[in-house]
Amino acid sequence: MIYSGIFFAFIGYAFTGILMDDILWKYKRYLLATEKLPEWLKKPLGLCNVCFTGQISLWGMLPFVEWNYFGIITWLGIVSLNMIIILIFNIYVNKED
Repeated sequence: MIYSGIFFAFIGYAFTGILMDDILWKYKRYLLATEKLPEWLKKPLGLCNVCFTGQISLWGMLPFVEWNYFGIITWLGIVSLNMIIILIFNIYVNKED
């Protein structure tokens, strides 16, 4: 479960870092320009790579969760770990502060 969960971090990074800038630039431009969506909704839809990765990790790992105490804690831990991985990518790969 942990290895398949960390896979979502790479999917989130690739979507927001590579696809949004090169291929899905119209989608990104729409999110930036629209006034219909509030800011708190724009970020998980793709403007913030940490927020987007947290969302796809949270919902993507849902079918794999064992519904006991340890399974739920592991699920939430993997979501947090994926967000930390993206923060590390932002610091060391993208050179953001």
